[in-house]
Amino acid sequence: MSGAASSLLEKARPILALYRQILRTHVAALPEPMKTLGDKYVQSEFRQHLRSTQTTKEHWREFHVQWTTYLSQIRGDAGGVSGELDPEILANLPEDKKEQLRRLQEETSKPFSMESNKVEKDSAK
Repeated sequence: MSGAASSLLEKARPILALYRQILRTHVAALPEPMKTLGDKYVQSEFRQHLRSTQTTKEHWREFHVQWTTYLSQIRGDAGGVSGELDPEILANLPEDKKEQLRRLQEETSKPFSMESNKVEKDSAK
């Protein structure tokens, strides 16, 4: 291996290790449809950044920080990240945003059924 290729591989090693950790965690923590979607998205993002000639050192740092945060969240060790909104933040939201959140919560609380999804798609045509 040439010196330049070896140097490039050394620089990419932490990013590739993070990529592998994310994929392994997807297998352990996500149900199949989410795993497949997550794997494709992660692969696309990492590939795009690894191939780019425009990525700066600072951008790589931020990329690593954000994906490490994501990894912590899906592992469940994100230190207090629960998906719940802080009551103070919620109290300060405009009424239209509160209503939007309420509708979103109602929709995400409904059980998913392939049949109900098919009916909704058919009626939308």
